[in-house]
Amino acid sequence: MRPGCAIALACSLAVASGGLQYGSRSQKPSIAIGYGNLVADSGWLRFVQYYGDAASRSQSGYRQSYRYLEAITAADPRFERAYLFANAAVAGRTARPDLAGQLLERGIQAEPLSPALWQARGLLHWIYTGDTRQAAWSFRRAAGLAVLKAGNAAQNQANQWLLLSRVLGCLPSSRWLQRKIWREVYSSAPDSETRRRAATRLTALGVDVSAGGRLQERYALSPPPGYRQYLLYGPQKHPPRPSLTARMNACLFTQAQP
Repeated sequence: MRPGCAIALACSLAVASGGLQYGSRSQKPSIAIGYGNLVADSGWLRFVQYYGDAASRSQSGYRQSYRYLEAITAADPRFERAYLFANAAVAGRTARPDLAGQLLERGIQAEPLSPALWQARGLLHWIYTGDTRQAAWSFRRAAGLAVLKAGNAAQNQANQWLLLSRVLGCLPSSRWLQRKIWREVYSSAPDSETRRRAATRLTALGVDVSAGGRLQERYALSPPPGYRQYLLYGPQKHPPRPSLTARMNACLFTQAQP
């Protein structure tokens, strides 16, 4: 693990990128570290100090977050952990989802097979831009790549995210679906602002959030038709059902890119 990442973990600033579990960042040989890597590591340490200085941030805000992350990723385009802060530090803290999107696009260009980056892109659109089609496509890509990287160990979670992405593509207003995704956002929030935002949305969706962070649903919501069968059998073993509408069959069994 690179020095910057080790210190970041020690500072309790590690990022959980969502419900899918996979490697935290790209690994590079530690023997031959280039100049760009050193610049990126140095910038990362400064960013960790900047972002974690709550007293100063309460006075001057987080407006320099983008400049830090842009410089880090320009020096080392494969520094995955820096990209994973884009949503919270840039889209959330400075209300600039456009700049966060630019960072994530750079990361995906450098690491197109990273499930974490695709899921972060999905969360950017889900939380901050409201573009549910792009969110659905990104979640779908993340789920497929997680299976490629983790194999059978990631199959169940990947199937769930794949299904969520497909339903999201045509039923974005489903309260059950919104509750499901916001619970994932809350449980994996990298900072207090993201967690606060998720808690607010969950409360509006009928979920109480205790002072200790426990979630309790005030009433049950039913998943869309076909959800449980798809989750049980997966996309290849469960053909379209005549009992579902053509629209739901299209949601569950097509993967068109937006």
